[in-house]
Amino acid sequence: VSDFSECRSQRGRIRAELGYTEQDLLFLCVARFWPQKNHRTLLEAFTQGPARQAHLLLAGDGALQDEVAQQARALGIDGRIRFLGRRDDIPALLGASDAFVLASLWEGNPLSVMEAMAAGLPIAVTAVGGVPELAVNDVSGLLVPAGDTTRLANAMTRLASDASLRA
Repeated sequence: VSDFSECRSQRGRIRAELGYTEQDLLFLCVARFWPQKNHRTLLEAFTQGPARQAHLLLAGDGALQDEVAQQARALGIDGRIRFLGRRDDIPALLGASDAFVLASLWEGNPLSVMEAMAAGLPIAVTAVGGVPELAVNDVSGLLVPAGDTTRLANAMTRLASDASLRA
């Protein structure tokens, strides 16, 4: 947890390296590109929700990365999505981001959600596996049913449009 307590200290540097300013709203998903992680629903929700006012950073690699990139182009949001690949600086990426998202269809106890919470990020995630034991909906995170594009889009929009909620 201590790795995440000071992660905001690199916020400006990481944003500058990635080409973003402090005014840009950044959602981060840390997940391998695999069916379980359900990037398809995440991209559809991003398109329906905050895509016009935010950016989506995708950290990870995997077999479905090219397919997800094709989906982003087909949805017309590829200019608002950044594929970061496999990263060793997840605490710094969390510190540079404004919110964390994960659209998994199933999980055990997802490390990426725990890391995001340790970094103090608001989360919009699916209520699968151990996630409901980590966060209470509308108290310590926004939890949505797995596969529910509309509810995930609404949760992301809420975070994008309400700075006090993000805080």
